[in-house]
Parts: sequence; C-alpha cells; structure tokens
Amino acid sequence: MPYSFAFLTTAGPSAYTMRVALKQFDVILSDYILEEARQKLSTKLKIPPAKIKLFEDFLRKRSAIVATKSFSDIQFSDKKDIPILSLLRVASPHYFVTGDQRLLDLKKFERLLIISPREAMEVFHSFS
Repeated sequence: MPYSFAFLTTAGPSAYTMRVALKQFDVILSDYILEEARQKLSTKLKIPPAKIKLFEDFLRKRSAIVATKSFSDIQFSDKKDIPILSLLRVASPHYFVTGDQRLLDLKKFERLLIISPREAMEVFHSFS
C-alpha cells in the first residue's frame, strides 16, 4: 500500500501527495486500511512497532476514519480490495490515490477517479 509508505519518506510523489492531501483536503480512511497498512509496514518493511504506532496515531488525528459495511454487489478480482471499494462507495470522495495496480486499472469507481500518487501530484498542484 504505497499510500502508507508515504509517511516514511520525505521526497517523491507519495510523500508530496500525502503532505498536500493532509493540509488541503479531507482525507478519508477506514480501520481496514489502517490494519492493512500496519501489516505491510510490519511484515514487508520491518518497521518497528513504535514507528507504526506513530504512523497510525498521526493519520487518525489528521483524517476521518469512516466505518463501512460490505456491499455484496461489489465484485473485484482481488477480494482484499472489496472493503476499500466499499469505503469509496460510503464516503464518496472525488479521488482515491493508490499505488495498487489492480485498482488503478479501474480508473474510475462509480463517480470517483482512481489515480496514482504521481497523478495526484499533478491534480493537487493545479489546486494551488
């Protein structure tokens, strides 16, 4: 989940996107996304638990954590992404920024655009 790794870097599209999003937009997350981020940070990147806790606390203070339900009509090749698509349906954001190629291949989900961190840099830059 590249959006979670952005917290750990100071440069690049993910870091820029996260900084701008947290300053200028309402960032919407779910407990499912935070749990997935914790797992990836711990197992893939071997980040110490204390740093993961800082990451989660930081995001919880600066974003809205939205409860979701599972929608049986959402079909997707990667079942682990269905809770994310459910969040998008409930929250109805304008954009969803991700590095997940399967989700990026959708390009749109209902009325929202699914964009990469690099694309988000361009979109966010146009707002400033």
